[in-house]
Amino acid sequence: MNTDTFEGIFFLLVIIAGIVVITFVVSKLFDILVNLLTFFSRKFSLTEKGKVALFLTGIAIILELLYPPRAIIRHSSKLFLGFHPIWETKVNNYPYVSVDSSLLIIEFAVTLLIGFGIYHLTKSYDLRNRDASLISSENQPLSKDLNYLALNIAEDLKTMRKSWFKGIVSIFKKNFSEKEILNDKFNEQVDLILKTFQLGLVFSFLERKKYLSSSEEEKLEDLLLAYVFGTQVNECLTYFKRYWEPNIDTATAISRFIIDVSSYIVGKDNVPTSMPLLTDHILLFAELSSYVIAYAFQDKKELSRIRKEMKEKYDLDL
Repeated sequence: MNTDTFEGIFFLLVIIAGIVVITFVVSKLFDILVNLLTFFSRKFSLTEKGKVALFLTGIAIILELLYPPRAIIRHSSKLFLGFHPIWETKVNNYPYVSVDSSLLIIEFAVTLLIGFGIYHLTKSYDLRNRDASLISSENQPLSKDLNYLALNIAEDLKTMRKSWFKGIVSIFKKNFSEKEILNDKFNEQVDLILKTFQLGLVFSFLERKKYLSSSEEEKLEDLLLAYVFGTQVNECLTYFKRYWEPNIDTATAISRFIIDVSSYIVGKDNVPTSMPLLTDHILLFAELSSYVIAYAFQDKKELSRIRKEMKEKYDLDL
């Protein structure tokens, strides 16, 4: 083989390697972009135009990030394949970085199409884990990234706890005098009680619904413990044992939860009077917690069931 042949093979390998690298990077960047789009859409209630604007901004950022490897591919392509630019411009005085309009268009199109295709492929089938039939085809989660999924679930669970507690306080204020209401603010003290009981309900729901394989479910639960408990791990574990030890039945757990919430709002002396007020709303707390999980996994059947039950029992539209 002569020198030209070796150079040709070398540049061909460079082109192939560059395309593979760019394709991989694009697939990951698309994944991040879609996750960010989902997050911001839910966080700030973006309009459809806002979503499109955010998505196009993300695409523009991706293209800018890919400029260096694209420049290498263009240079190698011209040396090996003999591409001649329709028009050429030096960039930052680097002679090897030039813009070939025809090649640039093809390069963008092919790279993005391949990357987008791989992105969808990895969303429908996990290439990293061949036996990861983790999610049934009926219930596709908002994201297959468990870390991102856990973060969103944790945020939604907290929003739900605040809403539920606010409703409970309004009920108590109708049945107790102003002096009898000791605490009506949602703070870390009461949230410690609520989130510990709530996570037990969530874990039970996840185990029952089998959205994930055992290993993935365990990983998601560990992530939820980290995101929900935060720096209060020791305090939360104390309550967790109070509600969810293996030898504690459901009725006892519910009774203890009601006592703890009632004691926080109106004090221990008024617990006997307040318990009936809370009892009717334990189902609401449990079902709203389940709703967050069902939504995260896009379980349409379960979402429909919970919506119907909440409407019939509490006249609540979800």
